[in-house]
Amino acid sequence: MKETIRLALILFLVAAVSAGILAFANELTAPIIAEIEREGSFGAIADMFQDADDFQPLEDEIMNEILANNNFVQEVTKALKGDEVIGYGFKVKSVGYGGDIISLIGINTEGRIVGFTVLQMSETAGLGSRIADDPAFAESFVGKSATEKLVPVASPSADNEFLALSGATVSTSAVQAAVNGAVDAFVNYLSK
Repeated sequence: MKETIRLALILFLVAAVSAGILAFANELTAPIIAEIEREGSFGAIADMFQDADDFQPLEDEIMNEILANNNFVQEVTKALKGDEVIGYGFKVKSVGYGGDIISLIGINTEGRIVGFTVLQMSETAGLGSRIADDPAFAESFVGKSATEKLVPVASPSADNEFLALSGATVSTSAVQAAVNGAVDAFVNYLSK
């Protein structure tokens, strides 16, 4: 009996020390990871708005309104050329088949989508992962109107249609919800 209690105490101490080390490591690395993710987002926004010479976060007042009324938008970054805003990068999050899908949608001030990219996802390889791997999927958003809801179709031709991926219905629907979340934020808070 004493041996069992002694082993349980040793196991408890090892677990407590391990948890403490993991918590300390997480606290040290969390800001570094956040900065790497932020740089990745800015790089993707810069690719979408190549004429821009500066990128700034959206003003807190407007951002807080968007966050209070939109379940998909996580961050909004303004793309500037000189002092003029030429577009916005919307970091959005939705839930797909394999978990969270974090994407970036670029919308210019004329109300057109200028880019779409998946920043993070864990969808099924060869099926849902095509939202990130298939260039035709991302390209099907470019030039589309950001003033009305987008819908997935097999052969997009209308101004509010993008490419539906067969076999990846859940992933496509998750992207649709996120993109439409960015469109809603643009129309309700940022379009002129």
